[in-house]
Amino acid sequence: LVNEGKRNIDLFIPNNAKVAQKLNNNESFICHEKILEKWNMVAYKPINLSNNIQVAIVSNIEENNFASLKDIFLGKKYFNTGYPVLLNKYGDFLIHPTSEGKNIAQMDVFKEILKTQADKPSVLNFDWEGEAKYSFCKFIPEIESYVLINTVEKEFYDELVKSWATVIIGEIAGIL
Repeated sequence: LVNEGKRNIDLFIPNNAKVAQKLNNNESFICHEKILEKWNMVAYKPINLSNNIQVAIVSNIEENNFASLKDIFLGKKYFNTGYPVLLNKYGDFLIHPTSEGKNIAQMDVFKEILKTQADKPSVLNFDWEGEAKYSFCKFIPEIESYVLINTVEKEFYDELVKSWATVIIGEIAGIL
């Protein structure tokens, strides 16, 4: 359904489009498209009728329809003030405690985030609104988005020092 509940029928897809190539090979295709100014995950499934007629069933869901995930994310806290974030590959915060909908595509930190690969999470160090932060970042290819755990650098080091102190005290106690 598109604007005002009307169905989008007779959609023309040029043969050189990636979706057309997949459908012509009788393969399903999933992609992200902007529909009515909102990003959607769109799935195309080919159906072959008699007489070599091919049609496709198309289904879409608004990408930032992450209500249950949002509740989980906003309920998490790392160290004292750290929090998780969901950021799409275009730089839009899909889930963020204070900046949901904001785009950071032009920021240097986003350029670093884009280097994160699905099979290799990364750790980023950056300044955000005057505060040094760490971000543990993982790309999720199925939703073409990044999950980030952001924490203030000082809180991270404070916890690290506490952990090391506990280990050292344990070692000394074990020796005595």
